[in-house]
Amino acid sequence: MGTIVIHAGMPKTGSTSIQRWLAGGARTLRAEHKVQVLVARSPAPGRPRDELTLAPPRLAPLEAGRIAKLYDAAGARRDALDERLLAQLDSQARHAPVTVVSSEALARGLHHLGERFLAGLGELGGRHRVRVAYYVRPQDAALEAHWRQWGFRSDQEPSRFVALRSRQLDYVATLTGVRERAPGVSFEIRPFRRDLLHAGDIVADFAHHFLGIERAGSLRRSPEWTWDNRGLPLDIANALRTLPEGLLWTHGHGNRRLDALRRMVARFDLPESEAARSSRLVLRGYAHERFEVGNRQLIRELDWPTASFVPAVGVERSPLAPDELESLDELWRAEPAQRHVRAVIRAALSARERRPVAGRG
Repeated sequence: MGTIVIHAGMPKTGSTSIQRWLAGGARTLRAEHKVQVLVARSPAPGRPRDELTLAPPRLAPLEAGRIAKLYDAAGARRDALDERLLAQLDSQARHAPVTVVSSEALARGLHHLGERFLAGLGELGGRHRVRVAYYVRPQDAALEAHWRQWGFRSDQEPSRFVALRSRQLDYVATLTGVRERAPGVSFEIRPFRRDLLHAGDIVADFAHHFLGIERAGSLRRSPEWTWDNRGLPLDIANALRTLPEGLLWTHGHGNRRLDALRRMVARFDLPESEAARSSRLVLRGYAHERFEVGNRQLIRELDWPTASFVPAVGVERSPLAPDELESLDELWRAEPAQRHVRAVIRAALSARERRPVAGRG
């Protein structure tokens, strides 16, 4: 009986960093640690394009996100994909002491408590030791990250988007629900907060807690903190809200052009607007009021070394006013964000013009 590690982190919890590390170090992991890494391979010529076939990576790290792409396109066929993925894990786990697969798409069947997915996971747990790595962000940070990745290009008002996304973020309810429906599976929630991660690093934390590897840095390009696929700065995201679809993205998950913009913006230290800073307090107050009681239950039960996961904003802002979340609709409007970004660009250009030229003076 082999051990299967399913990394199903919530969105925006360093999944891309883990997947790149796994794919890039797959050969070393197999040779030195007896860990088999699986990804969804592209189909062979003549096979259906939506076929899911798990195998060791060949084109690391290019294949790492294919599972998520297949699930995004599956629609009503998600149950069939779940069955095929779990069946292949069952078969492949017989060929190595430890088998690992990673995709944040698998988190959906967990926080939605999908009956068929969890039933299949439970059956798999009856034949193998199954560990599920489920990384979670503090809910206020998660909601902002979701908005900066997807929300700003939707047609939803911020308050509506945040309210709907919040349904995924009751971590203690997910823990209870998964334990009830798949009792033979070790469902392990880990906190995606730098001070709570092993060595302050998501890759090091995953390697340490789930694979028993202490020198994760030796398998990647740098042992320092890495965080791939970061979202756009909040002001930039809000400034893009009124752009027509097709200019920088073609659908809710089309990221090619946005990725290029992210890489360009990442080179600059952009000062934040007052609206962005104020909205962060609104999110923290909302998340603390709604989730912190459950978070503290997790802290006690899972022995996280912290007093809180989402700290209180302050007594003067608690309890949260019923309409306070709606203030995000004003704070995240596109026009003020555009004015702020233009002012930052003008200030940067002006400072560059005033900079003395070497050799003159």
